Amino acid sequence: MKFEIFKNKRNNKFYFNLKSRNGQVVLTSEGFPNKSTAKRNISTVQKNCTDDKWIETKIAKNGTHTFAIMNTKKAVVGKSQKYNSVITMKKGMKAVVRASATETVIDLTASSN
Repeated sequence: MKFEIFKNKRNNKFYFNLKSRNGQVVLTSEGFPNKSTAKRNISTVQKNCTDDKWIETKIAKNGTHTFAIMNTKKAVVGKSQKYNSVITMKKGMKAVVRASATETVIDLTASSN
């Protein structure tokens, strides 16, 4: 389990993915202006993913389910993939809780600020 920080070359923003043990992405962040903000929001995910008041769930018109982790200002920090049912979405939420307990943060940007 690990967080990976990366930079999108198209918009120059920093993002992170939270990956499970099998390497599957279980949460993808919003874009942040710099690496330090991305790192700070990893801490937000770790703190807020266990409290329902910071989790927003949605059902799309096509019937898929997603969830997002919010910060204290109710802004989205990270989003899940799409799930076909509430049951699989809840399993995804549990996977985020398990995976976010990691202290491992891999910086794929190396020399970027």
